[in-house]
Amino acid sequence: MKANRLKWFLLFLFVHAVFQLPAQQGEADRKLLADIRAKAEAGDAKAQNELGEVFALGKQNVPAAHLEAANWFRQSAELYFAQAQYNLGVCYHDGQAVAKDYAEAVKWFYKA
Repeated sequence: MKANRLKWFLLFLFVHAVFQLPAQQGEADRKLLADIRAKAEAGDAKAQNELGEVFALGKQNVPAAHLEAANWFRQSAELYFAQAQYNLGVCYHDGQAVAKDYAEAVKWFYKA
C-alpha cells in the first residue's frame, strides 16, 4: 500500500516538474529580453544588434517583427557595429521591413 502511494506521489512530482519547465523558461526569456532591451535603449550597439536579431528571428519566445528588427539594426549600424551593418544589408537585400534596394544593401555590406 505504501509503495503504491509512493509511486503515485513520484509520478505526480514528475508530471508537475515537466509542466513547470516551460513557465520557468518563459520567465528566464523575459528577464533576458528585458536586460538586452535596457542595454539597447542605453545605446549599447551590441545589445541593439542582438535585440534586432531577437525580432528578426523570433528568438526568446518573441514573434518575428521585421520592422522593429530593422530599426534596431539601423541604430546599431549607425554606431559602426559591423554585424548590424551586415544585418541591415540583409534587410535591404531581402526587402524585410524596408523596400528591396540592392544598392543600399551593397552600401551596408561594404561598411560591414
